[in-house]
Amino acid sequence: MLKAWRGALAVTLIVILTATPAQAVPTPREAVASDGGCAAFVVGQPEEVVSDATRDRLGLDGWPDGPFGITALGGGAYYFHIAAAFGGSDPSRPQRNVTVKGTLANPVRDGVAFSTQLRNVPAGYIWAGGGAVHRDPDTGVVLQTLHMERRISGDQFYAELHLGRLDPATGVTTYLGPVVQPDIPIGDATWNADLGIPQLTVVRGGDGIDYLHMYFADFRLADGRQVPAGLSVARAPVKDVIVAAQQGTVVAWHKYTGDGAWDQPAWGGSSADLNLGQSMAWGPQVVRSNAMDGYVMAAGVSAREIVLSTSGNGLDGWSARFPVARDPGYHNAYVTPVGNGPDPADLGMDFSLYYLQWPSPTPNWDNAHVMRRKVICADGLTPVRKPFTRYVKAGHHLVTTGTPPSGYTREGNWTLWSASQPGTRALYGCRAATDDYFISVDPGCEGDQTTIVQTEGWIHTERPSNAYIPLYRCHIPGFGDHFVSADSGCEGNGVTNEGLLGFSPPAATYKSARHKVPLLASPAVHLPAASIPSPSRNSVTPGQRPYEASVG
Repeated sequence: MLKAWRGALAVTLIVILTATPAQAVPTPREAVASDGGCAAFVVGQPEEVVSDATRDRLGLDGWPDGPFGITALGGGAYYFHIAAAFGGSDPSRPQRNVTVKGTLANPVRDGVAFSTQLRNVPAGYIWAGGGAVHRDPDTGVVLQTLHMERRISGDQFYAELHLGRLDPATGVTTYLGPVVQPDIPIGDATWNADLGIPQLTVVRGGDGIDYLHMYFADFRLADGRQVPAGLSVARAPVKDVIVAAQQGTVVAWHKYTGDGAWDQPAWGGSSADLNLGQSMAWGPQVVRSNAMDGYVMAAGVSAREIVLSTSGNGLDGWSARFPVARDPGYHNAYVTPVGNGPDPADLGMDFSLYYLQWPSPTPNWDNAHVMRRKVICADGLTPVRKPFTRYVKAGHHLVTTGTPPSGYTREGNWTLWSASQPGTRALYGCRAATDDYFISVDPGCEGDQTTIVQTEGWIHTERPSNAYIPLYRCHIPGFGDHFVSADSGCEGNGVTNEGLLGFSPPAATYKSARHKVPLLASPAVHLPAASIPSPSRNSVTPGQRPYEASVG
């Protein structure tokens, strides 16, 4: 959780019980190495789903202080469970558990359902709150992860994961017991050891038993220094966890140590790093997708950037990280992947990715809102044509398959494919600075100071026929404007051709453009597609006029 009162991020794990109708839960596949996952993600534009004004209106001070736990209620309604940093009745730890009710598009549509205190929390903790939930379809017991913290030297904290159980009639979660502790004794910790608030993911082991997994970034000592792991995991048999919860307690969990072994206690034992050498800013979230036949990890790798990675078995073979969101100048945290189907714990091929955003470089609870990105796995989808439209506003261009911001005027359009097919590559919408929108073949948008807007679509790398239209990325030096053109000369002297993007599928709606460009100092330069550089961040130089264009 991010404790605004001391500026640290901390998360808690608890188990909850909910009284929602029993739903069919897909049987998890065998956890063996496979090619499961997704080769082509389509990422939508960022959407604000809970504004700061709405949080204030509902009295949600310091909310959400962690990733959501989601309970499907049927009829498109959901409970969103997560702690708030403030508003609790215990002065030693002012957190409270909050459940709001709404839809995936508006999580707080029906307001606050419950605002409660955790019950029976042991003494000595300075932060305690719950997030992710798991409802057992046979017994109705719902588990929720609890993030709990103890103070160490200075204003630092030492986080642990515990379990709790929720009474759906009151919204009160009762503490059950400890589960995971870092691989470093509290007396040796020198700075924040944050385990996050992991999801409770059901995985079938190689022994045919269904286990609950918790994924987290462990901490250990290396050469006397506290070092975080990229990704670790602990597990316990689902049936044993549920029986213990019914008795008001917990069973022993074990950490994965590699090569198929789960032979270390989760409470303080060592663990294998499943993403060795990969950075992790906040607690990762790993959720099953039956349609992908694998597991999706969503994680913040910095205060600005969120990535996705997939694995067939949830243990190894993780794919290269795919950048799904980056917002320079903003602070993002608490990513939560949620399935859009009847079971939010199954991502399917189409899911929502929530995160909390502060519109400032550092967290500020006086101005925070909840964002969502829609994500589709395009593997196996039948590609269809979609308009790839060029717009202009005050001399600056935007070319997109999405909806432009207000004030942009349409100039014309081409087409892209909605999914991958042989001989194509993806194009991504990006932004540098405030209004330099550009198209890139790099999903990371060519730099850590650029904004990832969305996945635009797919374009051919070779020309299938003369009906396909070559598209180039063009740049007006000194003005900080990029645009796409079918003209290799970029429609005017002094405009730089930064390379061939590909060949656009033909469309009856395509209208060739006649453009007027101001005469600039240097002639156009034609670069091969492989050498498309990072976009220029330069401002307009004195005496230059913005690019002008018209469609005839």
